[in-house]
Amino acid sequence: MIRLTAYLILCLISLACAQALDTARWSHMANIRVDSISRGLIEVDLPAEELDRLNPNMSDLRVVAEGNREVGYVTSVPGTPKQSVPLPARLYNRTFVPGVSSRVTVDTGSGEMKNRVEIDSFGGNFRRTVRIEGSDDGRSWQTIRADGMVFRVWEDGEILYDKQEVTFPDNNQRYLRITVFNGSDDLRSIEIRNIKLFRRIVGTIKLASVPVRSFSSTVNGNKTVITADLGFRNLPLQCITLQAPAGLFFRRVMVQGRNAETVKGRIPGEQLKTVTVGVAWRPLGSGAVYQYPGETLLAINVDGTDSRYLRVEIENEDNPPLRVTGLTAQRSALLLQFKPEPGESYRLYLGNPEAIAPSYDLDHYIEQLRAEGITRASLGPVAPNPAYAAARPPVLPWSERQQIIFWVALLAVFLVLLLLVRRQLRAARALEASGGTGQLGKE
Repeated sequence: MIRLTAYLILCLISLACAQALDTARWSHMANIRVDSISRGLIEVDLPAEELDRLNPNMSDLRVVAEGNREVGYVTSVPGTPKQSVPLPARLYNRTFVPGVSSRVTVDTGSGEMKNRVEIDSFGGNFRRTVRIEGSDDGRSWQTIRADGMVFRVWEDGEILYDKQEVTFPDNNQRYLRITVFNGSDDLRSIEIRNIKLFRRIVGTIKLASVPVRSFSSTVNGNKTVITADLGFRNLPLQCITLQAPAGLFFRRVMVQGRNAETVKGRIPGEQLKTVTVGVAWRPLGSGAVYQYPGETLLAINVDGTDSRYLRVEIENEDNPPLRVTGLTAQRSALLLQFKPEPGESYRLYLGNPEAIAPSYDLDHYIEQLRAEGITRASLGPVAPNPAYAAARPPVLPWSERQQIIFWVALLAVFLVLLLLVRRQLRAARALEASGGTGQLGKE
């Protein structure tokens, strides 16, 4: 019985040790401040300063309770994404005025709310103005929007940019009449191949502004090149917006990013030597910015999960360089949520390059807990972890740390072997010169 009791105690101790997190491997920590705990979840925002200390994939983020007990958590972006609901559209009464415009009437079949149309028109490079009119009976028409714009950029047989969408105020009239006017590059009649109607529901994703620490703009050939430092790494960027003076223009844009300017690495085959090399830029997004009468777009959607530094290339082609005076950046807000226990206090640990992303059961029942309620919490200041013991770099073998001594010793062994072989050769030659009888005569 005593032996069984001791065995059970050892099992419980082993289980407790298995659940405890070795927090000495994490370089920084912050207290999670909770005023009162109710049912459901604790929720806390992750500021940019905390994201900067994390690994790019946030694999080293840990929530820890008393006794260094690891607590499961989830991260999420608050809000809902944009949605586009397609609506029925029957096209009829196709007409055109050669060299002037083309028109089509759309019957939606009902009075459903709509605010977006996609116009598929034939052509390569073009810029065309669009007028949208509405009617309840198909006979009396009122203008909904007169200054819409569609355009397409075509180069070497490839479509580089294609804007087919025209938005308009919410409208529930059954009939729409859409007129597309010839652009300056159109030499013949315009063909409206198809029309698609949508009701766009604007999402409520919460975005946070990212301060720009430094900004510069230069002209390189036919490109305007912008570089910016956002000050923090690992930002989940969603959008950047250029600031430009008023004017009429259309420019193609490419956005690149990186988390660091340089990185140190070892030369292959020379473990003791390190070099500093530049970090390559990676693409974050592309599109076009433009300003036309009644329509302006200076924002570019990006996907930058690990991009402190930005590089924006603007194609000016044969136009004067576009003068950009600044840019703004926005990232998605990021929430951390976990299930609390009464009477517990919690800490957040971060900063462990060797940490592997955890997997928790909480992922499977998080929605039920959200329905029970959410308690807001805040993070205290991030500070160095007093228990932090940085992992020592791997120790190289003695033969690699003392290469000179190793090669000297190896040369000495070679010389000794060479002397032994030489001595054996001399002995063999002496025996051969004596006729090989010295030993036999003794026998």
